[in-house]
Amino acid sequence: MTGFSHISAAALAVALTLGAGSGAAATLDFTYDPAMSSITVTNTANGLLCGLTGCGLTASLIAPTTTATLGTGDSVTLPALSFGTQGLGMANFTVTATLAFTGLQPFSATITGTGTETVPLFGAQSGSLVWVAQPGPLTLPDGSIVSLSFATPAAFTGGAVTSTATLTATYIAPAPSPVPLPATGLLLAGALGGLGLLRRRARAA
Repeated sequence: MTGFSHISAAALAVALTLGAGSGAAATLDFTYDPAMSSITVTNTANGLLCGLTGCGLTASLIAPTTTATLGTGDSVTLPALSFGTQGLGMANFTVTATLAFTGLQPFSATITGTGTETVPLFGAQSGSLVWVAQPGPLTLPDGSIVSLSFATPAAFTGGAVTSTATLTATYIAPAPSPVPLPATGLLLAGALGGLGLLRRRARAA
């Protein structure tokens, strides 16, 4: 095989590889970052007993640092938030939680919820949390679209309750091709032309 034929064969292989790679499904890595996330609770005492005992809702982030690779239509669910109660009496509360994600396309989403919890001196504990509205779809800088939805936690009847958060990749934008498709086409055409020239030379010989 001549040096020219080696070059043509290599160019053909590169062109075919690039053409095949352009059809690969796009994915994106998302890393949940608890250090950049937050949750706050504002309790309003409803009655003397609650004021004296400091009753109200408690909340914390519970998901560890988690990385997921998502393509269009994929989702991942995190055990994101934990809630409990303290003190005696009845309190109204507002919860605001923000979950942050790092990676090539970092973003964060915030949700707010309200509710009432009651821890009586005698009898069963009661209460619930209702999310006011779920975060809307988020468009990332590269054009990808994601959404984050929070599950409504169970009623407060004693002990901790949790709320999961589900990250859904509605659309993942494909990464820019390192070699533009027109250039790939020219490379393929050149390779095929070189192979054709070799055949004509072989017949002439």
